[in-house]
Amino acid sequence: MVETGIATGLFTGSFQIPSTYYDSSSDSTVTTTGTDIEVNYNDHRDASGETIEVGAGASINANTGSVSFDRTVYPVPWGNVTAAGASGEERFQLHASSSKIGGNDDTYTNSLAQGDVVVHVRVTDADYDVSASGEDSIADTTVVLAIERGSSSVTVATFGNSTFPIKETSPTSGVFEYDQKVTFTSGPTTSCPTAFGTTGCVLQGDILTVTYNDVKDASGQAQSVTDSATFDLRNGVLQADKSVYLIGSDMILTLIEPDFDLDNDGAQSYTLDLIEWDSDAATT
Repeated sequence: MVETGIATGLFTGSFQIPSTYYDSSSDSTVTTTGTDIEVNYNDHRDASGETIEVGAGASINANTGSVSFDRTVYPVPWGNVTAAGASGEERFQLHASSSKIGGNDDTYTNSLAQGDVVVHVRVTDADYDVSASGEDSIADTTVVLAIERGSSSVTVATFGNSTFPIKETSPTSGVFEYDQKVTFTSGPTTSCPTAFGTTGCVLQGDILTVTYNDVKDASGQAQSVTDSATFDLRNGVLQADKSVYLIGSDMILTLIEPDFDLDNDGAQSYTLDLIEWDSDAATT
C-alpha cells in the first residue's frame, strides 16, 4: 500500500482478480464470474482507541463486447499495376490528356499511385481492461474481417490472437483498436473485370464485415457480435473560389472527392496534376 501523496493519509494498492477460484464445498475450480468479492481491513486503533474491522464489497461480472468500424461507407481501393499480372496496365491516368506509353491505350506515364483503404476496427470489451495502469491487449480470441459479394466471401484478416493482438487505445478505456489495410485485390474473385486475371477485386457495393468472438459475455457464455460497412463510389465536385479572376491573381480550387479519403485517421494529399486546365490560350 502506497500513500498517494505527502500527508494525504490515503494509501492505495492493487491486485488482479483471478478468473477461477477453488470452491471447497464442491472440491472443484469454478469461475469467479457472477460471484461477490469482499475486502476487509483490521484497524487496530480507531478514533475511540478500539480495534474494529472495516470492509467493502463488489460483484464480479463479465461484459458483453461489441465491435464497430470507424465508418459505414468506405471508398473503393484502386491499383496501379506496372508489372506482370492484371494485364500489366496502370489503372487510372491523372487526367484525360496524360501521355500514353507505346501502343497500349491502357497504360499512362502519369497515373494515380495505388490507393489502399485503411480500415479501423474497434472492439469495446471491459473484460480485457484488467491492468491497474497501462494499456491492455486482446490476444486470446478471434476477430475476423471479411469482404462479401453475393454468396462469395473472402477473409481479409484474422486478429485478436497471440500473433496479431489488439491494443487498448488508452489506459482504462476498454476500447481496443486494430488497423487493417484493404487493397484493390482483397475481395472475392467472382464477377471481377478481366483485367484482374485470377486475382480478387473490390467492387462498388461489396460488403465489409467484422465478427468479434466474445469469449464470455454478460451471461458468462460465448457470443459472436458483428458490424458491417459497404464499399461505394461517390461523385467528385470541383469548385473555384471565384467566377472571374484578374491576370496574376491566385485561384483557389476545392476538390470534394470522398473516394480519395483512404484513411479516416489522417489527411491525404494528391498532386495538383489531377486538375486539367482548359482555356482559350491552351490546354495543359
